[in-house]
Amino acid sequence: MEMKNSETGKRVAIARKNAGLTQDRLAQLLGVTRGSCGHWEQEINTPSVSNLSRLAIELNVSFEWLATGRGKMEMELKGDINDVSKPSYGPEQNFLNSEKIRIIAAYDRGDRGKRVLILQTSEHISPK
Repeated sequence: MEMKNSETGKRVAIARKNAGLTQDRLAQLLGVTRGSCGHWEQEINTPSVSNLSRLAIELNVSFEWLATGRGKMEMELKGDINDVSKPSYGPEQNFLNSEKIRIIAAYDRGDRGKRVLILQTSEHISPK
């Protein structure tokens, strides 16, 4: 489905419905108001880059598709969470696996205490 760049709100609505989420639930996941989600979908306002990134993660869609309408809608999740020898980003591998995406989303949604806990946990389990 090809849409113009100005149709970001329509892409948000399509992805949200495909994910089986209400505007209320999506707003909770992102830490924004339901009105913000509604305004994005009605194209009254455009999500910030930060919110577009979080939307892509929560809705499991490609950031490029969500922001511009180009490329595939589906986010490509590849990689093995246990393989720490390869970077999970950069020119060779432009992806995050689903486990890493969930961790990043949890960090983004968390308050300061939860973020500290996530960071402490990651330092404790980091490979040496």
